[in-house]
Amino acid sequence: LTFISTLRGAEVSTELTDPEYWVAQVRACVRYRQGLAALRQRGMNHFLEIGPSTTLVGMGRADDAEGSGVWLASQKAGREAWAQLLESLGRLYEAGVAIDWAGFDRPYARRRVVLPTYPFQRQRYWLETNPHRQRRISGGSTAQSAGHPLLGERLRLAGLTGLEAYYQGHLQAHAPHYLQDHAALGSPIVPATAYVEMALSAAGMAAEGPWQITNMAIAEPLLLGDPGGAIVQTTLGYGERGTRRPFQIFSHAAGGDGAPRLHASGLLTQPETAPVSEPLAVAALWQQLGPAESIGALYERTAASGLEYGTTFRGLQRLARRDNRALGLVELAEGGMASSGYIAHPALLDSCLQVGGALLNGAGQGFYLPVGIERLTLTRPLPHRLLALADLRPAQAEGGRNATIDLQLYAEDGTPIGVLEGLQLLRADPQRLRESATRGGVPAPSDAPFRVGLRRYGVLDDLALLPLERRAPGVGEVEVEVQASGLNFKDVLFALGMLQEIAPKDPQQQPFGYEFAGKVTAVGEAVVGLRVGDEVFGLALGSMASHITLDAWRVQRRPLALSME
Repeated sequence: LTFISTLRGAEVSTELTDPEYWVAQVRACVRYRQGLAALRQRGMNHFLEIGPSTTLVGMGRADDAEGSGVWLASQKAGREAWAQLLESLGRLYEAGVAIDWAGFDRPYARRRVVLPTYPFQRQRYWLETNPHRQRRISGGSTAQSAGHPLLGERLRLAGLTGLEAYYQGHLQAHAPHYLQDHAALGSPIVPATAYVEMALSAAGMAAEGPWQITNMAIAEPLLLGDPGGAIVQTTLGYGERGTRRPFQIFSHAAGGDGAPRLHASGLLTQPETAPVSEPLAVAALWQQLGPAESIGALYERTAASGLEYGTTFRGLQRLARRDNRALGLVELAEGGMASSGYIAHPALLDSCLQVGGALLNGAGQGFYLPVGIERLTLTRPLPHRLLALADLRPAQAEGGRNATIDLQLYAEDGTPIGVLEGLQLLRADPQRLRESATRGGVPAPSDAPFRVGLRRYGVLDDLALLPLERRAPGVGEVEVEVQASGLNFKDVLFALGMLQEIAPKDPQQQPFGYEFAGKVTAVGEAVVGLRVGDEVFGLALGSMASHITLDAWRVQRRPLALSME
């Protein structure tokens, strides 16, 4: 076994048995960088940190200018140890490292499953809605389609002067489908750049531009965790001579009766002159700034903080950074589909903002969300490939609660395209995000156990959260704290009283839910392969509850590639 010493920065052998060596190991300088260089000289390119944190992995990745190394952790703060080990093992396998799978499986009872011999095609088959069709809206009137996947339709409402404009659309995690690639803490969240696109497009449809956005404020995030999505309304007012138009963007749950919630507002103006910006000396600036961390490492770090980008929003192609300035090459991923019809495609503009995000989001410090924009001016619609130059304003300490970034946008040849001044960022509050995700639905119960029950058949309004008496698991059983449960059509039929011939006479005894996912909270005797804290999925009647106790064979550990939903 070859041993590379961080005391010598080179290979050692007999010294390891000398006590003086270990005294020096404690007291002398650590030559970690030289040790990594020695490993690389021997052709080593896969690094696994054995320890309770990711400190050494982070240092090694930061020193990997080419981004060619595979940097993995055995343990990570805030994550279950076994899950982290399995993920790193999978990454090693993907990188071509030979794994002793027979040895891995030896302590466990396994059942071999034969997979199909043909390759998976990996093609998506989303049924996209046609934005150009005519729809019926409430009240029986028709609304002409706005031809825009985010704005939806322009509403022709009685009593208006015709100078204002109102739009209404229906957003879901998969409609437009790229929204599912932008998530926070596991819930799809509408990016701030979508509000920018909606405001600019609404103004452009109302009157010829160019338009610029000033004093934009984001009041609260719009999460799309509800399968029904959200109805989004954009209002465009009429100001002084039509050149100053206030806008607001609201939402309410699809099919819900809740009051609309304000998400974004600001002022659209027509600039008297185009923003003056010198052409960018692209090659010189790349050389001046120098390489930053690898793009893959940046997205891994961002995901670890709680902000998850799917394929469409991973538009960064190249990144350079020095001090409080960063330059990025950005391209709209194929998943974003054609950018035609957009002034600033949300995924493309969000990838530009990520260049500024590279100046923030220290490891383990959470993530930032935009809360305001002082001014945004574009000279033309964004091309599918461009450069973004980000500057962190002075006195904005990395790791602080607030930050402000200025962004300049250029074509690949350095021609100015636009300016985004004063992008105001605020460190996200996980609790507030979770409250936003659940607001407008069934009121959350207290800490007391509960289940979904029915007070009488035939009336859906009589569905309620009823008290639940938790039962300790017996031999071969586990208790699971339910985090997600599927609604079956049969549940609806029972609630409507259409299956009373096979339903309990007392409606409160009717169970709801079957498929579920959650976390093991207690384990009975003779249960093998499961322990408290394991995330699992399974099948059991009555799973629409805070807790459920069932046979252990009915649950399986959750694969890392699947979320709780």
